[in-house]
Amino acid sequence: MKKWNFKNKIVAVTLIAVLFTSLGFYGAYKLWISPKKENKQWVVPNLKDTSHKIFTEEALIQNIAQKQEMITTEVEMNQKTTIDDSWGNMFAFKKLQNIYFFGKGIYVVDLSNITKDSITINGNKLTLTVPKPFIKTIDIDEQKTIYETPEKGIFRFGELKLTPEEYEVMMGEAKKSMQERLSSGQIYEDALKNSEISISKFVQSLFSEETKNNYTVNIKFQ
Repeated sequence: MKKWNFKNKIVAVTLIAVLFTSLGFYGAYKLWISPKKENKQWVVPNLKDTSHKIFTEEALIQNIAQKQEMITTEVEMNQKTTIDDSWGNMFAFKKLQNIYFFGKGIYVVDLSNITKDSITINGNKLTLTVPKPFIKTIDIDEQKTIYETPEKGIFRFGELKLTPEEYEVMMGEAKKSMQERLSSGQIYEDALKNSEISISKFVQSLFSEETKNNYTVNIKFQ
């Protein structure tokens, strides 16, 4: 039977207020507008007409939205992609190359909908109900990309070349494969566990020294 008296209500409301205040300060710091920078001029390489120049101007901020999301897990991974430009199945006409993309997936938990109803207190056990973590971003570090030496049959010559459009498709497929790996299996189970630990520690840090030992914190995912 859940015990929900006036003292517990005060604890819950205070906890929510401090939680959102802490996240608000963190979000404001992340969204702080940096000083203006001068326009950058650069020349596109490999152009026959080098008189063509491109100017980039300062990015204009369209909207700043406050987020109450907690990063709980980061996963580094690599994805192997093979480009096959072989002619048929004969080894003499074989031509392929392996490419390894290295990326980082970030899981976050959205805390924006937490209310006093998300917190239950039964004796000295405090349970906080939050949404399950989800994959916020997958970023590929192109500087770490490894291009293996192409495998070529005796009748194949030259390097494998991709158009910008083909490269974008290949990058998209690599991200899609990473997304699938992050969305299920042991990796996602680890993300759930990490999220539980991170949120629990964060909630415990909001209590004063006098009261932090009065409650055990349990995280429940919707």
